[in-house]
Amino acid sequence: MDLSIIIVSYNVRRFLRQALQTLLDASKELQTEILVVDNNSADGSKRMIRREFPEVKLICNSDNPGFARANNQALSECKGKYVLLINPDTIVRPDTLGKMVDFLDQHPEAGAAGCKILNPDGSLQLSCHRGFPTPRSALFKLTGLSTLFPHSPRFASYNLSYLDPDRIHEVDALSGSFMMVRREAVEQIGPLDETFFLYGEDIDWCYRIKKAGWKIFYVPTTEIIHFKGESAKRAPRLKSTIAFYKAMHIFVRKHFGSAYLPLPGWLLSLGIALCAIFAVVGKFIGRLLLPLTDFFLVNLGLWVALLIRFQWVNWPQSQMPSFSIGQWVTVFVAFSLIWLVSFYFIGLYDKYKYHPWRALTGVFIGFAGIIFFVFFIRSYHFSRLVILYSGVLNSLLVAGWRAVAWQILRSHKSRRLRRQKALIVGVEENAIYFLNLVRQHPELNYEILGFVENSNHPEEKIIEGVNLLGTIENLPEILKDYKVDEIIVTTQTVPYSQLLSLASDSRSPNVHFKLLPNSFRTTVAQRKIRGREDLPLIDISYSPQWNLKRLWREIFK
Repeated sequence: MDLSIIIVSYNVRRFLRQALQTLLDASKELQTEILVVDNNSADGSKRMIRREFPEVKLICNSDNPGFARANNQALSECKGKYVLLINPDTIVRPDTLGKMVDFLDQHPEAGAAGCKILNPDGSLQLSCHRGFPTPRSALFKLTGLSTLFPHSPRFASYNLSYLDPDRIHEVDALSGSFMMVRREAVEQIGPLDETFFLYGEDIDWCYRIKKAGWKIFYVPTTEIIHFKGESAKRAPRLKSTIAFYKAMHIFVRKHFGSAYLPLPGWLLSLGIALCAIFAVVGKFIGRLLLPLTDFFLVNLGLWVALLIRFQWVNWPQSQMPSFSIGQWVTVFVAFSLIWLVSFYFIGLYDKYKYHPWRALTGVFIGFAGIIFFVFFIRSYHFSRLVILYSGVLNSLLVAGWRAVAWQILRSHKSRRLRRQKALIVGVEENAIYFLNLVRQHPELNYEILGFVENSNHPEEKIIEGVNLLGTIENLPEILKDYKVDEIIVTTQTVPYSQLLSLASDSRSPNVHFKLLPNSFRTTVAQRKIRGREDLPLIDISYSPQWNLKRLWREIFK
């Protein structure tokens, strides 16, 4: 057996199906076995594997024992000369497995190797080649020095950004999303450390491989796409964040405790705990961003209402009520809380975040609540006009900015619903099937501009009545000549990184790349097609930088 492929899956059926199909395509020239360990998924993953991939060996757990333990279950049963740990949320090129096996065959000193790993937007995932997270490298990363000096071997020692990502080089650690390990190394160092639950086990394994005398290589001659964190998304964010920093703590105490005796162990633990606290607080503040915005606006409305009533109307005779500082704080806090609670119960911090009419309803409910409040607490019944003015102002402020966001969302949706001008990359059977599907379903609103071939010498100029516009090398020129909205990639013989870099060179950031998965036909047959959102396409769009349009889209998505 050349290669044993191990996948640990947890509630990622859609991604798992695509990963298995690309792995089977990449295994045609090799003797391989695929083992999937399902950690008690509830999304039908097990049923899908049994029905669609009977050749895959499925190991089912009745609970979620964690990533390391699940991998070890498969490690104890696999028979390959090499073992590949790979995540279910990946897309593998047809040549990936063969090239990696050939590399390990030609480099007997290599205990493990990993390929180039790309994000869906075509950028490099830095975790695919990195150094060990020593306290010094962690300090440089957390303080931002590694970002300020990305080409410095000292400051960028963790992400190794000073090394050329397109050249083979030796590294300390690989990503567990794609790590091919020699069986002799596994037998020498043992299985993954099950103390790690979700993170850190890959770095720990790499550390033990290097400590045993093996080398670890980064091999960018082939690549995969990794939709990072899909399994972790199914877990609560707080639990996932705590698991990450707990893994960091375990790794540092396990491997660097004695090496850093001048730095007490409690100080290392304190530093990691503070990092975890800052990360949790940062995410918590992110969730509070909308309530904090409304808190500021309702207080602004109340302050302006006070100025209108007691300063600007009948000036200079009118004066502010003679409240103490504590009484004014009570007024502002009480009014704000009443409005925020009404916004919360009306759904402005859940599914109706940017709904202006909901915001107006929330303002009205808050207005009624404040009337009720001052009716029973007479000492704060200083002006009915102030309550009225603040209600009107909050209608303009709180509902007003949501009305702007609502319009932006509607215009973005209308752009998605308009007729999309698309190129089809590839002329194989899948491309023809997609073309015919679009013709049969005019409600998809696609206008196929033409085909793009990956061959330098295309034989036909017209395919199924659609023009062949050129090859992928001509893609920048084609994008300049045609107003293209989407590029549908129907073949896996073209490296995704090449397509994405070509799109980048053409300076067309608004062009969206969609990948036609191998499961496209099966999935389409099982669902009713009513619009483009029903097509099981995978978005691998290129996002070169933050422009204003993208910024608005990200803020209000």
